Amino acid sequence: MMKSERLLAITMLLLEREQISAPKLAEMFEVSVRTIYRDIESLSQAGIPVVALPGSKGGIRIMENYKIDQRFFTSSDLISLLTSLNGIHKHMNNKQTTYTIEKLKSLIPKQLEQEVALKTDQLIIDLSPWIQNGQAGASIDLIQQALDNHTVLSIEYENRAGHYSMRTIEPYRMILKESSWYVQAFCLSKQEFRIFKLSRMKNIQQTDTPFEQRTPPAVSFERDSSGKTAFVTLLLEVDYSVKDQMTERFNDLEFTQQKNSDRYRVEFPYFIPDEFGYHMLLGFGTRCRCLAPDNIRNELVRRLKEMLTFYS
Repeated sequence: MMKSERLLAITMLLLEREQISAPKLAEMFEVSVRTIYRDIESLSQAGIPVVALPGSKGGIRIMENYKIDQRFFTSSDLISLLTSLNGIHKHMNNKQTTYTIEKLKSLIPKQLEQEVALKTDQLIIDLSPWIQNGQAGASIDLIQQALDNHTVLSIEYENRAGHYSMRTIEPYRMILKESSWYVQAFCLSKQEFRIFKLSRMKNIQQTDTPFEQRTPPAVSFERDSSGKTAFVTLLLEVDYSVKDQMTERFNDLEFTQQKNSDRYRVEFPYFIPDEFGYHMLLGFGTRCRCLAPDNIRNELVRRLKEMLTFYS
């Protein structure tokens, strides 16, 4: 732990506890008692009223009712941190996040408590699905424990074709993209880094096997092996509900309302001609019609006929 991090951690600890001994602090931070006293002197020079009381009942304490000066965190800093943590808490819901939120609240000066509470409540971040079964939260807790302990996970994984395989993985990152969770991990059977979708991970089991840290690559969600996504520009005719959805995800699109119609035309330059892309277009039903290019339009017609045959 760097000195600056230790100083902040000591201050937070003293805000929570009435008093603590120097040997106890030294044990907690794995440094010498002399280092702790130097840290206390540094905090005092920074303007934090920390005192060391002598005697058997003595110890280190901070002045009663003291709050972090705004040189450390302004009200805007605290509002941003609390808003972000509350959003994460809805997904992870672990004790550590709850504990961190409470520690941040303890830093709010009395005269700013109402202002911070009001502004924090003005923005709510909730990316969770409307219907939840609770399994995702339990899986996230298991993965988080493995991340904290640097231990291998055993999982059963379903690929896009619906085939299952047993994997042992070294987890490195959890990723929330749109409303889906992913895990970046080193797959021991494939001997390479992979990104696993949480909804496809079954029977997640912790092991006692530790692993040595590797350097994970930058996270990439490219869908083609070359790393260069082959986008195709479509001319679409959509109704207002589709226009609304597209505007949320792609704010640079220009929609033109059709004369004597409640439909809009738009050039959509982000289509990828794979299963995901066709599934997205067909998912809009009659609310979206592909006008061009012909090869994409013909493929949509073919898939619709195939679907109709399937139900005949």
